[in-house]
Amino acid sequence: METVEAITLDVGGTLIEPWPSVGHVYAEVAARHGVQAEPEELTRRFVQAWQAQDAFQYTRDDWAAVVDATFEGLVTQLPSQTFFG
Repeated sequence: METVEAITLDVGGTLIEPWPSVGHVYAEVAARHGVQAEPEELTRRFVQAWQAQDAFQYTRDDWAAVVDATFEGLVTQLPSQTFFG
């Protein structure tokens, strides 16, 4: 009989809400790169970008695509090109 070593649950946005919000974290990082954006707007954009994902694999590239979509139209260079170190 096989034993279960770990169980993971994605409870963000259902059982718990992240704090600070995604928008607040994104706004703070953006400010360090000279981009001013309202946390509430970034949260709204993040939710739209997240819901548009198909077959998200939690890779760095997948996360970069979500961040880029969140900031689309707000920046001249995509965050995956500038924010990610």
